[in-house]
Amino acid sequence: MEIIDRETAQYIVDTVKSVCGKDINYIDARGIIIASTDHSRVDSFHEIGYQVVTQGDTKEVSGDESFWGVQKGVNLPVFYHGKVIAAVGISGDVEEARKYAALAQKITTILLRERELEARGSQKRSKISYMLRTLIRQDITDYTELKAFFKENGIRESGKYRMAFVNVRSDVFAEGMTNPVLRVFEKISPWYTYEYPGEYVLLLKESDTGKAIRLLQELTRVHEAEITAGMGMLKELSHISQSWQEARMAQRSVQGRKGFCLYEELGFEMLLGNVSEKVKTQYIAKILQGLASEDLQILKVYYSQDMSLQKTCELLNMHKNTLQYRLNRIREICGYDPRRFRDGVSLYTAVRMQAEKDEKQKNDF
Repeated sequence: MEIIDRETAQYIVDTVKSVCGKDINYIDARGIIIASTDHSRVDSFHEIGYQVVTQGDTKEVSGDESFWGVQKGVNLPVFYHGKVIAAVGISGDVEEARKYAALAQKITTILLRERELEARGSQKRSKISYMLRTLIRQDITDYTELKAFFKENGIRESGKYRMAFVNVRSDVFAEGMTNPVLRVFEKISPWYTYEYPGEYVLLLKESDTGKAIRLLQELTRVHEAEITAGMGMLKELSHISQSWQEARMAQRSVQGRKGFCLYEELGFEMLLGNVSEKVKTQYIAKILQGLASEDLQILKVYYSQDMSLQKTCELLNMHKNTLQYRLNRIREICGYDPRRFRDGVSLYTAVRMQAEKDEKQKNDF
């Protein structure tokens, strides 16, 4: 079992990146990069990172190409219970990089301590959170403990359940019973957990689906600017992790429309949800090359109005001849004609991907 999984490592890397803007690698005990701001480096070998893990010492590199797979910067060991479990490497000026590498090191330690306290906690809430995360990550090491948890909480192993995923876009809601998300969860099911930052997961019975949909729709309507939510399909407990993934995909598909979405309602979004961030970035750069933000806004409105010139002009307060000119200019700049079906599909896909990317960046801040 990995002490730090790839998703957690990527969260640490992205968090530190948002603070310092530097390239960061998270290296496991084998010397393999499991998370990075440069996705092309994931799964590659990091020679000096491996030395850091095996020797337990900080390594500073003053020039590129001194070691295999290493750039100038600082590489620090990550200790837990006196044992080195990973290494963090951050590129750039050594003096500046040192403090940010230390930040990644501290974040890792805090996350591990919180996870351990939760796993060992005797309180029911901590145990529920721990068990839900075990189901989500499919990290089951003690089936006896899991079955005892099911029996204690009235969860039938043969029954079907759904996962709901809620994202809070800011930190205005403190964790606790005053939190509107948790108030709604308490009305639906006691089986929920909170994931920093601003992510909530709920396990619900099939019979509670209708109530959950109504309450989550109301929650996202009242807090339209702050909260979005999605719900996965019914699954057996052995496959509940898939329902969680579906719920996350449904939540991410919400783009300026209603704040709640069922996975069953997804169409085109199912394709986008299974495309890697690296491929999306490459696709956006290829299709939308040279277009300004004003061009993207025109395309967004144009396709949202089913390519109706009249409706697009009304929403943009633009003359029809001006809109025609702008669409022609878009074709000349990027090589794709917004009015042709095949080109339109390419542009629409890229615009949706860009909107999703912008939304994610907005949430990160």
